[in-house]
Amino acid sequence: MNSNEAKTIKNAALTLIDELSTMNKVHLDLLDRFLRELTGLDQKMGGKLVLLMHVFRQTLTVVSGGSRGDIMYASVICNQ
Repeated sequence: MNSNEAKTIKNAALTLIDELSTMNKVHLDLLDRFLRELTGLDQKMGGKLVLLMHVFRQTLTVVSGGSRGDIMYASVICNQ
């Protein structure tokens, strides 16, 4: 939490996340928890501005050996 990289992230005005649909929703939750801990704020994404980008008609999350349902469930666009 005291590394140069952590300080850079903490001081950033904007964080861009591209190719969001290939990201597992667990990783997005991990980013949220990391930013909350880093900033010390109990707000979504630690109160930081995070821009999430992707065209959801393209590649979905990769789930090795997963069924169609497993892939959809792992996607950030799935609310379950």
